[in-house]
Amino acid sequence: MFAAYEADEAAAGALYKDNLLKVTGVIYYVGTDYIFEAPEVLISGDGEDGARGIDCIFDTRYESQVAKLEVGQTVAVMGICDGYLENVLLLDCQPCGE
Repeated sequence: MFAAYEADEAAAGALYKDNLLKVTGVIYYVGTDYIFEAPEVLISGDGEDGARGIDCIFDTRYESQVAKLEVGQTVAVMGICDGYLENVLLLDCQPCGE
């Protein structure tokens, strides 16, 4: 999904924006998003710069589950795509099995 947004933001937006999606990837960052004040996981999407990818903002009820996640771990997440600005943004995320 990240690569699709990088290649053609308008086409990717037409496919993904406002849809509930399941994504799987390697965690680059686990912490708290300061804007949303919610648990956050960044799934690496760019081989050259792991800091760019899919920014997953979780519902606060998943705070304890997110806190157990570790950088380098593979994770599956469901969330609603809110578009792209350097990273793809998924909101209202919840962890899910692969």
